Amino acid sequence: MTDNTKQINTSAFNSSRINSIIIGKNIKNIGTGSFNNCSNLKNVTIDSPSIAGNLSVRDSCGNLLNSAEAIYLKEGIENIGEYITTNYSRTDSDKIGYVKYTLSK
Repeated sequence: MTDNTKQINTSAFNSSRINSIIIGKNIKNIGTGSFNNCSNLKNVTIDSPSIAGNLSVRDSCGNLLNSAEAIYLKEGIENIGEYITTNYSRTDSDKIGYVKYTLSK
């Protein structure tokens, strides 16, 4: 995603084989089902405060986190959806400028 992208359309990545994605800082909306059946999507980097704050349940933001094992949030993002804080643990980040959350076992 480029910094000019403002939204991800409905079903945009549905059933794709992507294994990581960066949600740019200007993304405000992710359409329904955008990440349905993306079982390879294990690493999600979120630069968008809007998206980070909206991740409150598993199917939030087009199922973005359904298969995610690691989530990187841009440092400085304060509002984090409760799905992340409930199901993931904050760990040492291996990516400068980001806070890392890994799936709790």
